[in-house]
Amino acid sequence: MSIITEAMARAALEREARARGIEPWQLEMARAVPDETVRAIVKDLRSGPAQRSSLADGGSEKPRAGGVAVERPLGPPPGVGLCDQLMDLQDRIDRAERERMLAKAKGGGAA
Repeated sequence: MSIITEAMARAALEREARARGIEPWQLEMARAVPDETVRAIVKDLRSGPAQRSSLADGGSEKPRAGGVAVERPLGPPPGVGLCDQLMDLQDRIDRAERERMLAKAKGGGAA
């Protein structure tokens, strides 16, 4: 749709909405859903709220009777120590490489 065609359609929508005494967005929403669908929704709601399904009531889970949660010590999760070791090793490798590059840039070191 070209910009001109879109602008003309928008102007027509605004004129029709103004003629009906509603906002353009209200007319767009009214056109978005067929009348039959809206009627069906209203009819369903007039008979009261729907019955809750068995899934909505939380199932047959029994409430816990008292008790204390299992105490777990605070600390880093498993594997963090290994990650720290890997990062320390990479830091040493990067530092050694940087020192070699600086020595080479100063012209005093062999590659």
